[in-house]
Amino acid sequence: MEKQQEPFPFLPRSEEAERGALGGMMLSPDAAGEISSLLSPEDFFPSPRQHSEIFRAARDLFEEGKDPDLVLVSSLLSSRGVLAKIEGGAAYLADLVSSLPSATNALEYARKVKDFSLLRKVVECGKRIEQIGLESEDAQRAASLAQGEALALGEEASWREVESAGEVARRAASLLKEGDEGPFALTGFRDLDSCLQGFRPGQLIVVAGRPGMGKSALASGFALKAASQGLPALFFSLEMGKDEVAKRMLSSLGQISFEKLERGVVEGQQDLEKLEEGLSALSSLPVFLDDSADLSLLEIRTKCRRQKAKGGLGMVVVDYLQLLSSPRPQENRQQEISGFSRALKMLSKELEVPVVALSQLNRAPEMREGKRPQLSDLRESGSIEQDADVVLLLNRPDAYNPDDRPGEAEVIVAKHRNGKVGSFWLEFEGDFARFSDPQRGF
Repeated sequence: MEKQQEPFPFLPRSEEAERGALGGMMLSPDAAGEISSLLSPEDFFPSPRQHSEIFRAARDLFEEGKDPDLVLVSSLLSSRGVLAKIEGGAAYLADLVSSLPSATNALEYARKVKDFSLLRKVVECGKRIEQIGLESEDAQRAASLAQGEALALGEEASWREVESAGEVARRAASLLKEGDEGPFALTGFRDLDSCLQGFRPGQLIVVAGRPGMGKSALASGFALKAASQGLPALFFSLEMGKDEVAKRMLSSLGQISFEKLERGVVEGQQDLEKLEEGLSALSSLPVFLDDSADLSLLEIRTKCRRQKAKGGLGMVVVDYLQLLSSPRPQENRQQEISGFSRALKMLSKELEVPVVALSQLNRAPEMREGKRPQLSDLRESGSIEQDADVVLLLNRPDAYNPDDRPGEAEVIVAKHRNGKVGSFWLEFEGDFARFSDPQRGF
């Protein structure tokens, strides 16, 4: 009988690694547990030897609390009608076990299986992107779809090995002994820093408020403060052009009226001195602006990685969450926004920097007595509240009533995964597009 031809024999694979991983699972329950958590049936190359089905049987037995030895795996495959379809049958299963001296290297074999699986997915992704390019007449849509394919592949490649809590704690303790608490980015506000102890690498910080509350000004302040600590800040502005963002930062640093900068009517020696002071300060800080339209998470991730490799990266600001574009539109807006917040949290962990994401609140505060926002007001919240390590809600009473605490702004720490929550008051200097610590007791 003519031997059945294996599909796609040219794709990356390692039959030896697959055999070693499967043999190890049937030799050792410990190896079976580790490999079951690392691999899936789809990671095995399709062949007449049905490696994916052998893995599925061994994994299912382990999850039932049984040791997936040769006898039990053979029996389960037989009951499923799969054993007869395996080239070599029961003898092939026995060979998987007998050809492996021990299960010592089984996990290493499994890692190789995972790597080859990812390589095949890279090839398949390239083919799909090629097809998109050949069949589409809409260049922008084609690019968006291609980005979606690549983003999905990036998420597939983001798996990591588990690490013992002892090792993690030992590494953290060594840093403390050296007196280095890590590159925490201070907010620049006394009470807020006392509460949060700065923004930490891997954190997602959400700054939320109704339109016009000063979210962008607050986030600009965070970026400028991080940069002043030597932590390069990358500011993605999806709402304002980078010229406007730069003018706001210039106004804040030079304490020169933003309105004058906008109108181009800077005059008098005092204004010119403030302008030069602001320009000098801003030019010395590692702050980088991007105002690309229809920015996707893949583009943000790519630009962040490039900036980190080129000049370092200490903070990322996204202004704002609801304006991000998705290459793969979801069934509803809430799912789409939830995907954005989840991806930004993953980005913060991957790059080991704090990511500050601005978000709109719904209209509920305006209907509420006192107009004070709360966590449930997050617009299209989905998983924003769940993904965020810190949620700051911005409230300016004078936005609703000019006589209610004029020039003051409340920053509500509504969520703080690593510590206490609370409410703090700042001064809002609208002329300079900035916030500052209060000069008097509020």
